[in-house]
Amino acid sequence: MDYSAVNISHRNLHIDDRRGDVYNFGEILLELLTGSTLYDNTRREEGQHLLVPWALPQLYSKKVHEIVDGRLKGEYPPEAVKKMARLAQLCLQDTSHFRPNMGKVVQDLELCLLRCQITTLTELKPNHNARWDKNIGY
Repeated sequence: MDYSAVNISHRNLHIDDRRGDVYNFGEILLELLTGSTLYDNTRREEGQHLLVPWALPQLYSKKVHEIVDGRLKGEYPPEAVKKMARLAQLCLQDTSHFRPNMGKVVQDLELCLLRCQITTLTELKPNHNARWDKNIGY
């Protein structure tokens, strides 16, 4: 896949600063979340070829799970998806002043990842019959 930093979803926005990079990163988060590209001509309904205007309304609603990449077959941590969607929303603000800086974006993603790892470890806790290495902390 060939990537460029060209912003095709909001061509009329003047994105020439660091917060423009945040906007572009928000687009990437949205692509990861949906499994779609910024321009997708397979979405047949008029006005839905561009990913950002198509997906943003779902991000603001409680229907985020409806736009998650179907190839995941529902096998993802729902809270992590909600947090990722919220972060994409923040990055995709039309006004750059309202977008977080990239340091904040990275911090929020790291926190999300850490919470997912903790959740996964909690779900993998051994039962009382299993033998576990005492050094692991179980």
